[in-house]
Amino acid sequence: MTQNAFLLALNELKSFQQQAASWGDSPLLVLAGAGSGKTRVLTCRIARLLRETPSEKIRILALTFTKKAADEMRTRIEAFVPGQIDRCFIGTIHSFCAEILRQHAEHMGILPNFSISHCT
Repeated sequence: MTQNAFLLALNELKSFQQQAASWGDSPLLVLAGAGSGKTRVLTCRIARLLRETPSEKIRILALTFTKKAADEMRTRIEAFVPGQIDRCFIGTIHSFCAEILRQHAEHMGILPNFSISHCT
């Protein structure tokens, strides 16, 4: 997937979704119900921003609630704009917070290799 796949994905969005995907370079918050296409919209927007903006001028933070959505977003962006995923942090809110804690563990008096237990 590259340019053609990206354009096809963009054209498959509904008009209001295309509006969100084409939103300028200012921050955007997308709130919608489950199964409404939020991940597709944000994936198209991120891919567009990566295509249109020189690498030294943009870093993208994309947070989701589920690992599945983050993995899906990462896979699609890699396909739409190969080699640009390193300009993004794509993950769950929890993984983002864990990353911040690991980067600043020394200042907080914790070990950076901490683990998070998952309750089932």
